[in-house]
Amino acid sequence: KPTVALSMKHALTAIRCALKRGSYTGTGKVTAIEIKSDALGTSATWNAKTGKFTGVSGTSTGRSKTTNFNVANDARNEDFLMIPNGQSKTVTFKVTVDGQNYIVTSPDNVAFAAGTIYSYSLILEGHGITLNPVKLTDWSVQNSGSLTPDLDI
Repeated sequence: KPTVALSMKHALTAIRCALKRGSYTGTGKVTAIEIKSDALGTSATWNAKTGKFTGVSGTSTGRSKTTNFNVANDARNEDFLMIPNGQSKTVTFKVTVDGQNYIVTSPDNVAFAAGTIYSYSLILEGHGITLNPVKLTDWSVQNSGSLTPDLDI
């Protein structure tokens, strides 16, 4: 029986919204988070042989999620998986807190790379949301054991 070793790499980009309380004095109930960038899509066709995406769409719509938590002094991470389209653009966050929409855009264009987490620290202040510089990390590899595929040869 032949042995097969597969080396895999994640094709998507993760955008992490690390949201925490600053000087904000309200309840801080977060009910929705949306991210949008012209460099990140929500739909595409992926070629498993080349590892490339084609037909990336959804860059103008972004991705959102409904949440239900109170912002705290310790950051809460909310992750979004997106499709990088090879462009270098900013990312915009819209966070709904206590029924009010807060919008902030990153100051720099980023060429998002596959298999990388882009962590943005968003701090809820009394006057709005402050965006701290982005922190990059590669997705860590966790060894979950080995599998032997039965190729029925």
